[in-house]
Amino acid sequence: MVIVVSDHGHSPTIVDRLYSQHFHGPPGILLMQGGPVKPGKALDGASIYDIYPTVLYLLGLPVPKDAAGKVLLEALDPDFVQAHPVRTVPSYRGLGLSPGLTRGAATSR
Repeated sequence: MVIVVSDHGHSPTIVDRLYSQHFHGPPGILLMQGGPVKPGKALDGASIYDIYPTVLYLLGLPVPKDAAGKVLLEALDPDFVQAHPVRTVPSYRGLGLSPGLTRGAATSR
């Protein structure tokens, strides 16, 4: 599966150094292909905030209830969604590293 996302569009020119092309371009793009994605499905009203819960869902991870967005189920095959219901957790906030571990450190069991 491939997902391509931009958080904003761009105009091909800069209008002013203080007023960039961010205000003139399209609102952004979301392209998804492969796996359970419905081919050719246009999404109306999708938000950049929907990417995080959607990717978690597609990875088989629970979606935090405090996430700002939602899983873009309308973009996915209904049979897949029925076979893989969205699982949730209250939040991922407060999850820290175990004592003695540092970011990027490999662990073995």
